[in-house]
Amino acid sequence: MECMANPPGCGLQSLHCSIIANHDDMLFRVVAIFFLDLFFARNPISWRLEWNLQLSTIAYCGVVISALAYYLQTWCISYKGPVFTAMFSPLQVIIVALFSAISFAERLHFGSLIGAFLIIVGLYCVLWGKKERQCCC
Repeated sequence: MECMANPPGCGLQSLHCSIIANHDDMLFRVVAIFFLDLFFARNPISWRLEWNLQLSTIAYCGVVISALAYYLQTWCISYKGPVFTAMFSPLQVIIVALFSAISFAERLHFGSLIGAFLIIVGLYCVLWGKKERQCCC
């Protein structure tokens, strides 16, 4: 019996649902960041945008990077299913920690490394269980 990434009948409806889920995820992130910025950046001058590199960077990240993330998540959901995509969200925290350690010379603590290892082990256990379940059913 051949393992299938998506069960029969998954088509346009599942693609539409994944786009809605990605949109909702991004909307909640924007709302959370807005309230976080209200707390940390209380000076109204810091909210002012000028026509410089800062504005072009914000526009680039908002349009290009978000579009790339939407595309990759939708492709991954259609190819491997929603569990595969959802399980890589904790991995993003590890990637950010590594990049901040390399780029900004931040210190990684031993507890952070143990947590990263446990996240990766949990990720692969879930993905292994999903693969075994799909192959046996």
